[in-house]
Amino acid sequence: MNRAVDPWSMTVTRLGDWKLNERATAHGSALNGSSVRQSIASTDKPIIRVLDQPSAQTLIVSWCDARSGHYGYQTWCEVVARVPGICALTGRLIEIGDAIYRPRLTGPTPANAHAMICARSVSLIEQPI
Repeated sequence: MNRAVDPWSMTVTRLGDWKLNERATAHGSALNGSSVRQSIASTDKPIIRVLDQPSAQTLIVSWCDARSGHYGYQTWCEVVARVPGICALTGRLIEIGDAIYRPRLTGPTPANAHAMICARSVSLIEQPI
């Protein structure tokens, strides 16, 4: 008997298999566990580029992330951190009172509105001559 395979059922089954492989990887029993872990981790962080610094208080940032979207030319403004956080550019710890850049909140709130870039990290970026 030749049964037609429902594409949705097939997708759900494959997702279930992927979850099983992920659990096995977490316990170290999968053959290619490291490659699975790397591929999952590599999509975990946004791709961030500082495109320009039109003034000492503003940055133009390209932000690309599978979860929060793509902002190709986003203005970030320098402010003082009111809460602790992590620098999206370097992973450096940000403490209350540190100088940071945050996305400018004009119009609809961007999905990356919570993100911070440490101002000291920006000064470390090579500027063109």
